Amino acid sequence: YLVTYLNNDSFSLELKNLIRICFDKFQTKEEINSFLLSAYFIKSIVRGDFVPGKSDIDILFIFKNEISYKKQAEFTEKFSLFVKDSLNDNDKIFGHYKGLDILYICENEIPKTEIDFLNSPFSIFTAFGFDLEENHELIGGDDILCSFSAPDPLLFTDIQIKRILEKNLKGDSDAILDSGQIVRLLLIKYGLRSLHKQKIREFI
Repeated sequence: YLVTYLNNDSFSLELKNLIRICFDKFQTKEEINSFLLSAYFIKSIVRGDFVPGKSDIDILFIFKNEISYKKQAEFTEKFSLFVKDSLNDNDKIFGHYKGLDILYICENEIPKTEIDFLNSPFSIFTAFGFDLEENHELIGGDDILCSFSAPDPLLFTDIQIKRILEKNLKGDSDAILDSGQIVRLLLIKYGLRSLHKQKIREFI
């Protein structure tokens, strides 16, 4: 397999299929239907710029509203370990497997009104909501995002850049990780409505 996002469609497809199998097995083992509503592939693995060995596999879990944050975190960690153990014997895949990056939320945290979007702490729904709208793929459960419609990202770019800068001023340890987000937010302000790595390089 070539570790470039230009020629890895077959690798991404095989990897997604294996994770779907893991999800089905885990679903049976853990009886997750009682608390998990939906699971999605998001970002680069769907967008087409996933780089084997370099890109995380981004997943979104949507839980029922009554499920505690602690139980969400515990479930997410167990699933990550289950996938890692399941792929461990597959040399062709595991050598290029960096890991899962799972965002987990409750259903009521999906913004629906303009106020919801303005108050949402999740950039995946706000400034980068257009990418979620275009690039999500159901793994299992109900397709809750089928009617998700992202607002104009320009409504949120300045707000989110300000939040990141405030983190830096406060010495937040996560602020350095957000520097890439500032670049993407600025590109949106300058007219690029894409998070695809190749298109960003071409635009710059």
